[in-house]
Amino acid sequence: MQTSPMTKLPSEHDEMIEEALGVILEASESGTTGRPEIEALLTSRLNSNVLKELGERGMVDLKGESVSLTVDGEARAKSLMRRSRLAERLLKDVLNVPDEFIEPAACQWEHILSKEVADSICTLLGHPKQSPRHQPIPPGECCRTSLTQVAPVVQPLSKIAPGQSARISYLLMKQHPELDRLLSMGLVPGTTVEVLQHYPTFVVQVNESQIAFDEAIAEGVFVHPRP
Repeated sequence: MQTSPMTKLPSEHDEMIEEALGVILEASESGTTGRPEIEALLTSRLNSNVLKELGERGMVDLKGESVSLTVDGEARAKSLMRRSRLAERLLKDVLNVPDEFIEPAACQWEHILSKEVADSICTLLGHPKQSPRHQPIPPGECCRTSLTQVAPVVQPLSKIAPGQSARISYLLMKQHPELDRLLSMGLVPGTTVEVLQHYPTFVVQVNESQIAFDEAIAEGVFVHPRP
């Protein structure tokens, strides 16, 4: 049977290359760019001296004592990171996989999801900007063009009509610091809420309590609508 590009599985070596690029990108996010530190991270994570090969393939710049991704290397690393963090969102928000199983599964999915499948997952989830661990998800073409061929499963609470119920999937805490207050009032992931009104202020029913906030806050609460 002929294999299509969407189902082509990477070799173990290709997975190692992608994993190494991902390690370097994550390290740079936290400010780690020194060559000794990067080499130590790669050795501990992959047990392989892959940095030299990345340099020979034009994916990293090894001049001096620091390591930086080239344009090609950064594009591949961000693609891997996007697939991994979208997989985490799908596993947690839609499939309700326990937290301890999410990262191992996402580490496998990140290598086999194609760009097309990743974009479909992204659209399905409403183009999330953060992983469950509040790490940024690199945007894809579907985010920039707001493709909606697939109806989003997870939507902002602001899109839920009055009288409709929804289960909270996640909160964009970094975008709306005010959500800290709402957490203490019971607006937490996994909770079912009923939207009572949109105007003049946004009001939801949570258990026996009613909580009011403005629409900008509702834009940062992502929910899974209930039938």
